[in-house]
Amino acid sequence: MSLNTPIKLENFIVNKAPAKAFYIPNFINEEEEKIILKKLYEAPKPKWVQLSNRRLQNWGRISSFQRNGSRIHSIKRRSLLVLQEDLYTKYLHGIAEKPTDVIDDLIFNLDEISYSLGDILNRETRVSLTIRYFPKVLKFKLGKI
Repeated sequence: MSLNTPIKLENFIVNKAPAKAFYIPNFINEEEEKIILKKLYEAPKPKWVQLSNRRLQNWGRISSFQRNGSRIHSIKRRSLLVLQEDLYTKYLHGIAEKPTDVIDDLIFNLDEISYSLGDILNRETRVSLTIRYFPKVLKFKLGKI
């Protein structure tokens, strides 16, 4: 798949997840990945924030970092995970800081990944781009109320 290829999200729905999650493996190709990573790593030092076990860049508004028990496992490089509706607005989401992942029955898309229950996966360097849509809900300036 390429960034120039039109896709229909409905073809990638994670059926066992609450409304709605879509998992698209190989969303970008290796060349597109190289370009994106090069741009990220070229960012000036002031764009980077160092956290306890990771660092991040923020290019827009800051939103909350959230978690819950069940999860969607987005293992493959260059994949895309889209959260919408209740899963985005009512469920907590985030990435726990830990050295390994255990494949268990809390993973909604277990039948769509190439691992088995009980597998232990060592984490490596992970690059995660998060794009959030914040609808504009305020149509006037607060100072002019």
